[in-house]
Amino acid sequence: MNFDAFVKEFSSEKEPALIYLVVGPEPFFRDQAIRMIRERWSQEDFEPVVFFGHKKARGEEKLSCAQVLDELRALSLISSRHLVIVRDGDNFVRDYSQDIAEYFKNPNPKSILVLELESMDQRLKVSQTLKTKGIHIECKTLYESPPPWQKTSTKDSELAKWLKMHCQERYGKSIHPDAVHQLIKRVGNRLFDLDKELEKLSLYCQTDRISLKDVLELVSDYKRSKYWDLSDALLEHNTAKAFQNLNKMYQEGVLDQHGKIVHNPRELAPVIISILFDNFYKVLQVKEQMKYPQDLKSALSGIPSFRLAKLQDAARTIKEPEIKLERLLEADLALKSSGSNPQFILEKLMLDLRLKQPSSLFKSVRF
Repeated sequence: MNFDAFVKEFSSEKEPALIYLVVGPEPFFRDQAIRMIRERWSQEDFEPVVFFGHKKARGEEKLSCAQVLDELRALSLISSRHLVIVRDGDNFVRDYSQDIAEYFKNPNPKSILVLELESMDQRLKVSQTLKTKGIHIECKTLYESPPPWQKTSTKDSELAKWLKMHCQERYGKSIHPDAVHQLIKRVGNRLFDLDKELEKLSLYCQTDRISLKDVLELVSDYKRSKYWDLSDALLEHNTAKAFQNLNKMYQEGVLDQHGKIVHNPRELAPVIISILFDNFYKVLQVKEQMKYPQDLKSALSGIPSFRLAKLQDAARTIKEPEIKLERLLEADLALKSSGSNPQFILEKLMLDLRLKQPSSLFKSVRF
């Protein structure tokens, strides 16, 4: 069953299942499902036993099947049930599928096993055993926009519907459809981050409804924040900081325009160049419009307030020749027309953009 169906049916359960299989790519739903099971079936004076099945750090022992099965088989004269939770259990199930299947031929009726997995390998025989012996909770990622066969707008997507419902149920506030759309646009479909932003907005908003204005003022653009850090460092002529931010993008990844996390320099490079061009062009635009204060407000409409101050500061202090849009265009052309290492092209671009006068750096590189 999907997560919504589980939420509706779980409260009417009179007896716990032998196993709750919490599976799917959405960690927020997995976390919520485990929290509900823990609160419902944990004994008041007995905390559940929690194991972590992911790879251990150096010096720590790998989780063994015996550890988990010993807990499940343990008998208690005091507690009527025993809850055992395995978080991040993909490797655990893959490595010990036969042992787990063997246990469920004769399970301890007083023990409850909660298995958290990102995905279930259907090729494993134990997968059918686990599904038939207990409850399978699917924690799917919500659509950021409707599937292609639906012609409804983003405001009517699964994600938008969840946002409205979650905001009302969790924080007691409604949210304007335009605010929902902007929140999705800025944060993406990561529910943990969306929940954090809703909590922040609910504390900030003094009315019963969160508006578009509230979102624009309070929520930063997750999809571009790392790019902004990079462009700010370049505008400040802080090359060391620019390289630090670039390396951080390689290590942590960033969201592309489709909401997908990318780490590969070949995928990162064109998006980084595009965002840098957009930021630098905005600085030039603000610098030009500052000559005509009466037109400044309309020219800056749509730019978040937290970005506006940065752009105005840069426009006041930087000289136009220092913003070398042609270097960005040359780098973009080099990416598209050569087989050169994109990381090399980006790092050369960082060095070129730090210079106070345009250089022929890219023209001297053979692609």
